[in-house]
Parts: sequence; structure tokens; C-alpha cells
Amino acid sequence: MNFDVIITPAFEQSVIRQAKPIIEAKLNTLRAILVEGFDAPKTGREYRRPSGDRYRASAPGEPPARRSGDLQDSIGELGVREESGTVVGEIRISARHAILLERGTPRISPRPFVRPAIEEFLRRQA
Repeated sequence: MNFDVIITPAFEQSVIRQAKPIIEAKLNTLRAILVEGFDAPKTGREYRRPSGDRYRASAPGEPPARRSGDLQDSIGELGVREESGTVVGEIRISARHAILLERGTPRISPRPFVRPAIEEFLRRQA
């Protein structure tokens, strides 16, 4: 017995409409995991803020410590869009220093937070 399946534009749009909320929920979970990394205990040096209080920085290899909150606040614009028949989910991290922390610089060891968050997300999905 053989069956022919014809995917019409209406069917495709229906699938995309149903997929968008699922993808948005997964992106929200990933964003929450990114933020959890900033809240994790740090083992780096302790510094004084201009206000006089102190904070502990992250050590190399740890996610960045929250100092001002700018990095965390820049994680947003969760969006799901259709692109050439494909559903694309996106999280943007707009802080300029995000890539410098993630990959490091010649003077600063990496403080990865994106890759570990994705790995944790995938572990939780298994």
C-alpha cells in the first residue's frame, strides 16, 4: 500500500504556528539557565565597587560574576520567526563585552557562559 503526502502551504503554516510557542518556551528556559550561571558562587578575586561594597569576581572558566547586571540585562529579544520555510528561534546578547568574556582576550582568560548554558539545557532536555 502506498500513500502520497502533499504538504500544502496551509498545512506548513499550521505546523509553524504550533511550533512557535514550543520554541519560545525552550528559549525562555535557555535564557533562565544563562542567568543561573551568573548567580552561581564564584571563586575569583574579591573587588571593591565604587559604592564601597565588595563583590567576588569569577575565576577563569567560570561564568561571569554579576557586577552591574548589564550583561544579564542584555540577554533578551527572544524571538521566533519563519525564514524560507524554516522556524528560527533567537536569543540576542547585546552587551559588547559578552564575546570577550565568552572567548577571553589576550589579557583575560575566558569566562564562558553561553556554551555551558546550552550544554546544560541539552542535558535537562534528555
